[in-house]
Amino acid sequence: MATAFLVAGITGQVAASALAHEGTWRWLFAGSGIVFLAFGLAVLVLLTEPARTRETTLAGQFRNLGQLLTQPRILLLAGALTTLLLSFVAMYYALGPHLEAAGLSSGAVLMFRLVGLPGMFVALLAGPLAPRIGVAATARVGFLLAAVGRVGEAALSATVVGTAMASLVFVTGVALAVPSMITLFGMSSAPHRGAGMALDGFILFLGASLGPLTTQLNLGFASLLLCLAALLCLAAVLVTGFLRMDGTH
Repeated sequence: MATAFLVAGITGQVAASALAHEGTWRWLFAGSGIVFLAFGLAVLVLLTEPARTRETTLAGQFRNLGQLLTQPRILLLAGALTTLLLSFVAMYYALGPHLEAAGLSSGAVLMFRLVGLPGMFVALLAGPLAPRIGVAATARVGFLLAAVGRVGEAALSATVVGTAMASLVFVTGVALAVPSMITLFGMSSAPHRGAGMALDGFILFLGASLGPLTTQLNLGFASLLLCLAALLCLAAVLVTGFLRMDGTH
């Protein structure tokens, strides 16, 4: 699931941009709506809901969410998780203008975005790696690897090839961190795992929504990347704090 989610983060923006060149945004939104409707109907018809062990009201679910948000370990995870899609979206949001200023055509910019796609499949290694070094440690490695990629992009931002290779390192780190953080949220929110997963999704997309806002700071491409690298390092520190608090390996 994490791999599909992450791959969609790159292929989705490339496909949407390519389709937008062939028509208007209204046509693109309408087409997307039709696709969503088709998949929604398929889920409704093909998937069977598992038997419920107990009935929980909507108000009860919100109470569970409130209880989770009072736990320091959940707050540490939430702070770390926010940085992932924030840094991902912010980089790709700022990348287009940067590459166009370097002389790349709009078509070349679209192809450049696909460079990070192989790194997304590293998410498949998060599961086998976790039993060896621990889930929290896997997440921490992912955050630090993503930070290294950010610093590399900032240092090599004057060269297209260097920026591409460093972006691949960043995406690889994100691919390790995302499934590990989802697992940590599930483990830490027990017995309210459903509420924990809902909170996990909310925080991920909260970070994604904040990403474009960071580009309004007018820091410049390299400076923005260094700030994002600092946030990712802070996230690794928060995961370390969670590790000591929770005793999770």
